[in-house]
Amino acid sequence: MPPDTAGEDTPLDWGKHEAEIRDLLMGGDGKTLKQVMEHMRTKYNFNPSESQYKRRFRGLKKNVTREEWMYIEEQLASVAEISSQLQQLVPERHEGDLLQQLGWILDSSLSVSETLPSLFALAAFFASNNLLHHSQVDGFLNWIIDYGYADFLIGFMEIQIPTVQAFAEFIMKSAIRIKNFQVLEALREYGVKLDTMLYEIASIGDASLTQRILSNADPVRLRNTGLGAKLLNSFVSDQQYDLARSLLTAGVSVDASSDICSHYPETALYEAVVRKDIAGVKFLLEAGASVNRYYRRPRDSIYLFSSRHTVLGRAVHLQHKEMVVLLLEYEADMFLELGMKPLLVWVALHRRSMFEFLKRKAEPGWVGTLRADVVDAANHGSHALAAYIAERQGGVTSPLLEQALQESILGNHLMAATALLQHGVNPDGPTLQVCPLATALDEDRIDHGFVELLLEYDADVRYPDLLEKLAGIRRPDLLKRVLTRPAGLGERMKALVAACSTAYGRAGDIASVATIIDSGVDINTPGLPYNPLQTAVRQGDLNLILFLIQRGANVNAPAHPALGRTALQAALESADPVNLAETLLYHGADASAPPARVNGLTALEAFCHNTNAAGSPEFCETLLAAGATVNRPCGKPSSVLHGVIKRGWHEVLRCFLEPPHNGIINHMWCEPKIWDSASLTPTQLAASLGDLTALKILLDHGADVNEAPGYYRGRTTLQAASLLPPGPTKTALIDFLLERNANINADASIHHGITALQGAAIAGDFVLAKLLITHGADVNAGPSFDGGSTASAIEMAAKHGRLDMVQLLLNAGAVGNVTRGLGFKPAIQLAEGNGHYAVANLLKMQDGTGSQ
Repeated sequence: MPPDTAGEDTPLDWGKHEAEIRDLLMGGDGKTLKQVMEHMRTKYNFNPSESQYKRRFRGLKKNVTREEWMYIEEQLASVAEISSQLQQLVPERHEGDLLQQLGWILDSSLSVSETLPSLFALAAFFASNNLLHHSQVDGFLNWIIDYGYADFLIGFMEIQIPTVQAFAEFIMKSAIRIKNFQVLEALREYGVKLDTMLYEIASIGDASLTQRILSNADPVRLRNTGLGAKLLNSFVSDQQYDLARSLLTAGVSVDASSDICSHYPETALYEAVVRKDIAGVKFLLEAGASVNRYYRRPRDSIYLFSSRHTVLGRAVHLQHKEMVVLLLEYEADMFLELGMKPLLVWVALHRRSMFEFLKRKAEPGWVGTLRADVVDAANHGSHALAAYIAERQGGVTSPLLEQALQESILGNHLMAATALLQHGVNPDGPTLQVCPLATALDEDRIDHGFVELLLEYDADVRYPDLLEKLAGIRRPDLLKRVLTRPAGLGERMKALVAACSTAYGRAGDIASVATIIDSGVDINTPGLPYNPLQTAVRQGDLNLILFLIQRGANVNAPAHPALGRTALQAALESADPVNLAETLLYHGADASAPPARVNGLTALEAFCHNTNAAGSPEFCETLLAAGATVNRPCGKPSSVLHGVIKRGWHEVLRCFLEPPHNGIINHMWCEPKIWDSASLTPTQLAASLGDLTALKILLDHGADVNEAPGYYRGRTTLQAASLLPPGPTKTALIDFLLERNANINADASIHHGITALQGAAIAGDFVLAKLLITHGADVNAGPSFDGGSTASAIEMAAKHGRLDMVQLLLNAGAVGNVTRGLGFKPAIQLAEGNGHYAVANLLKMQDGTGSQ
């Protein structure tokens, strides 16, 4: 920010005198500006120049009414409040600079040409330090354009300093998002390098602008980074074939792969086939695209496509005959797999209308598929099937008929399956790898009609998981029929649990549960990860819970050693913890039951970590009264305090720390459900959440402000707080920690750790970084030893695009990578890799490699 001086670079302490000066200028005693200046010089030896006074108090008028005075006071208070908030983010060369800048921006008496430079300077600071969201920059640029200020903006961006260069990059990206090619053209003429955003610019649809930028783009980058492939797909999709030809002329391969539309990298030809873009397919084939290239199986079609398939398979599946004809004209190979079968076999079963056409295109001597013909005949009824078999010389073998039965189930041809079974085909399919009943029960192709049909024809029910699958389809009539046949206790228990689970989006099926229990199953048989009652509780099915308790379920059955829960523990981590837990407590649930040995939870842990419990802190008292303990059995530490802190329950936290509960205050814990969760003590967690109240409670109860960080993603309290977004809450927290002698230079955690200064660099907190450096923070402290995923403070600042932070660290003596002697090279690479070219240029100048 420009200093509030008149030719000098002397800071002025306006804060002590501003109110008195304002009173003198605006009062009714007739004091002129010169009289006020003399008064302040004589009384306080405060001696700004006349021009400084005028800039500072521009727009104030004399002899105001009381109402006008109150309005002015409100406006000044608003400016002061905004200034105070911005001071958390924006560095000032001298005290009061920011307030003056805001005064200029908000002063309605000034012309646009006078106010816009201050506004642009403020916006440029935020942009150059990567502190603005896309929507904020877009709104700003739209406002500039709507009010006709674009020329002022372009003029401002001609200033050759790193901050403005970084600002220009943000404006460029915003112009792309709002599709304003006029601003982009102006930026291009100004000299902003646009080819880094060529793909995004192409999306605007201005072919001439895209062509001009494309003609100056680096051909090596187009060929080697995947950008060329993405552009080729985009140009073909938009039917911009001249641009596509320019790419091919620049050396981009017509078969280059991109991941623009797929989970797996695909070519422009593949994407054109998927779009059913016949013109695009023809253009690419004429340009030499490989028609028989193999592609990996798409994740969304795991059962349809083999691990290697071609564009012809896609076109056939899409039933696009014109596309198929075109691909065959370019010698597409027909002998590939679709649906784990040869193409012609799959087509015969699923695309019968296309089958005859493809069969004619097949090589001479190809013999039609009997299996598909059998299914086709069976689809016309048992008489048609019998006639077809009779016409075949030597008949049709049993294995082929069984395969036809399997294909009928897979293809959802109930008529064909019925005809085959009527003809006498074995419902168990002894020659098949998977029996027909198992196929019919497969959760991806489930059809109760096929299950019922096969059971009607006495299919063998003695195969693993049959009862469990039947219990899941909510057909107690079929389940009862199978239960009349022999089945082991283990199979019946698994079926009972399946019936208690949510099946296909429905609540537990009580009729199926009753059917299985009535077959003689002991509802409390141990051994499964979750017994029936625990399963019903996890599903939140209150009616089923009450039914199971009525039928004798043990409400206090222990948790399975591996990941298990008692019924009460399961209730307390459910979506409706209070209602379910109250029901179980009423029926005698033990709140002090021990947790599972592996990733178990006590009752209080389950409740306090449950986000659905956020509005019910008082229920902790109910659990304590029922016998729940804060610490684990035998006095072992618990994560209860962590859960309470996450919920923001300060009074509960205070209660749990005091006698008789005496929660263990320094327990290091990480969230087991999140694989890369940080290991934190309660104090460190409170700091990471910005919860000053919880932090004070913990320190007042004996916690150490400098607890060592955990090995994995650990943070000291100060390190954790440094990552918070800048603002008054963070400022108060940092001030408190420093008052409590938090260690500024504590070592980073071994894995994914940071120092406090590195955290400030990541967060873009310039004010905190400056404060830490003033207090002796080591600007060249190395990263943690985790293989390079963390970095020094200047590398972090470069990675996140914090231009002023980088300059601050340079001024404080940052020398780049000291552990390997690489200087600023890693920081430059991080800046460029994340699109922060102004930061990279600044570092190159320090490294002796820049030209600017």
